[in-house]
Parts: sequence; C-alpha cells; structure tokens
Amino acid sequence: MSGEELRKKLEENGISISQIAELLEVKNYQTVQSWFKANDVKSGLLERIATVLGKSVPFFYQSDNNKTLVGDNNNNNQNTGVESTVFTKALDEIAEQRRVTQKAQEHIDSLIGIINELTGKLGKL
Repeated sequence: MSGEELRKKLEENGISISQIAELLEVKNYQTVQSWFKANDVKSGLLERIATVLGKSVPFFYQSDNNKTLVGDNNNNNQNTGVESTVFTKALDEIAEQRRVTQKAQEHIDSLIGIINELTGKLGKL
C-alpha cells in the first residue's frame, strides 16, 4: 500500500493526517508527511495505525462495501468471497503474531536492562 492510498483510505473514513500524528504521539510533522509520500508503507506502521484506530490491518485493504481490494481482479470468480475471508483472517493472525512478538521483545529488553543493572551493582561489591 502506498502512502497516498493510505491517506485516501483514512480520509474516506474521516481521519486526518494530523489526527494520526496525534494518536501516534508523533511530534515531527515531517515524519508523518514522509509516511504518506512513501511508495510502500511499512507493515509495522499500518499495524500501529490500525491499533490506535481500533481496527485490524485488513481494514486498509477493504473497499467501502467491505470487500477486500487486494488481489481483486473482478473476474467474477465464485470463490472470491471465500478467498477474501481467508485472506483477511490470515492478515489478522499475522498482525496478532507481530503484536505478541513485539510484546515479548519488550519483556526481553526489560529483563536485559534489569540484568545489566544487577551486574553493575555486583561489580561494585
């Protein structure tokens, strides 16, 4: 998804760029602007935006009538609805696994900090 596509999707849903910056607590407006100029928005950013909006990542790939846009070639394939549902579920599962992984990494980083602090104190004894 390009930054322009992301901007349009947000605007279609009444969400401004400045609101996204505020929700993500990003103070540098140039940083936010660069997101919307990108040819390919990073999946991590989409996840962050989805999280603060209370949505899942597939939200960004759905049209107004709630059909998945990704891979939709309008060939009237009867399996398209099923495939879209499976695809959406898969994206949701991937997003959830990334959130779990990120949380685990935060815990690991915290434990490393505690170990380093304790090691420093032991060295002073």
